[in-house]
Amino acid sequence: GIQYVIALHFATGLVTGGEWGLQPAFWVERVFVVVMMIIGLFACSAVLSQVLVMFNRVAEANLAVNEHVRAMRRFMMQRKVSPKLQAKVRRFLEGQAKAIRGEGEDFEVLNHLS
Repeated sequence: GIQYVIALHFATGLVTGGEWGLQPAFWVERVFVVVMMIIGLFACSAVLSQVLVMFNRVAEANLAVNEHVRAMRRFMMQRKVSPKLQAKVRRFLEGQAKAIRGEGEDFEVLNHLS
């Protein structure tokens, strides 16, 4: 029983780079430990890079929506639309953008304007 817990503790520390408490005794064990530490480093790097890519995609989508909202404001100001109607249209189109963004589709604010 306890040797399995010690082995799990060692393996978890090896993969995550944390403290593992056991020291490899033979050269084969040392090579194994080094290889596993390198694999753990690459695995953690891959996971972290995927998380960063997801955050970057969300930021790009928000940037695109904000640019469309600014273009819509310019469009409506040039045509002297009342501020009250501008606010209503902006709220409606931002709500539509959030609903569509949840489905993973692109949203073009200007396509809704005539």
